[in-house]
Amino acid sequence: MKSNSDILVGRFTGQSRIKQGNRRFRLTPDPIDRAERSNHALLQEAVELEGSFGIVVGEIAGNTMFEARVEEVVPPILSGVLDKLLREDAIDAEALPSKVERSIRSLTGRSVELASRGRPICALVVGHRQSAKGARSADGSVVEFEFNTELAREVKKRVTKARVQIVFRNNTTDGLRKLPAKVNALGPHFILSLHCNAFDNKANGTETLYFHTSENGKKLARIVQKRLLNALELKNRGIRDKKDAERGAHLLKYTRAPCVICEPFFIDNDDDLGTALRRKKRLAAAYAKAIDDAAVTLAN
Repeated sequence: MKSNSDILVGRFTGQSRIKQGNRRFRLTPDPIDRAERSNHALLQEAVELEGSFGIVVGEIAGNTMFEARVEEVVPPILSGVLDKLLREDAIDAEALPSKVERSIRSLTGRSVELASRGRPICALVVGHRQSAKGARSADGSVVEFEFNTELAREVKKRVTKARVQIVFRNNTTDGLRKLPAKVNALGPHFILSLHCNAFDNKANGTETLYFHTSENGKKLARIVQKRLLNALELKNRGIRDKKDAERGAHLLKYTRAPCVICEPFFIDNDDDLGTALRRKKRLAAAYAKAIDDAAVTLAN
């Protein structure tokens, strides 16, 4: 991130805008020097976060923040509390940004700028969606989407050399089609999509998928595969390239940054699943180490 990055702390008001104090700013991932300023792209994540509070970084010119990225989002309940306090004048809207920055600095020992500057972005995509949760264990007690949602949050806590943005597919039938654009809007340096394999209750092992024309995707797959194998010690199914028309290739093909789909174990195989559950913390640590490895070898 540029050393002179600006920071906005406020409430997302829809249409790719954020309100900080009494001012509203338009948010766009486009660079500041783009010629057609009247036709800037929306920061899609900001559109979807309407009503929530968050922290956004980028470069401000007038009432527009260029190269905008959402750094942190306040959970819905706390966002509602903040909104209520602001409407009741219990909090000074103009003083809120500086208070947030001071609070973060007192808790972490670093300012918002120092905490976010200079680290590459990893988009950590949780596979499937809330109403179509993917594969299940043989007895139905463990579900792919739920397993990886919890895992992604644990991974993010452990990463030290990148900024992790957890991404969920829109909970609609066209969510997969729109997912690459949603990920691209974050401007990530590389992408990991968390999944669990499934087949016939007997297949087992660890594999990592990449798009067949992406050399950096292949490098990322090797990094991730090595860490996953060390953590789970399951059968090595290797790294596999995906062609255009193959199932699962959509995200790999249409994201701009190197991207891999991670299949660390077969959720419908009781032995694989048992290992993954016993070693879930080791699995989270493995993903975090892979992200840190990629931040050094791919993003610099």
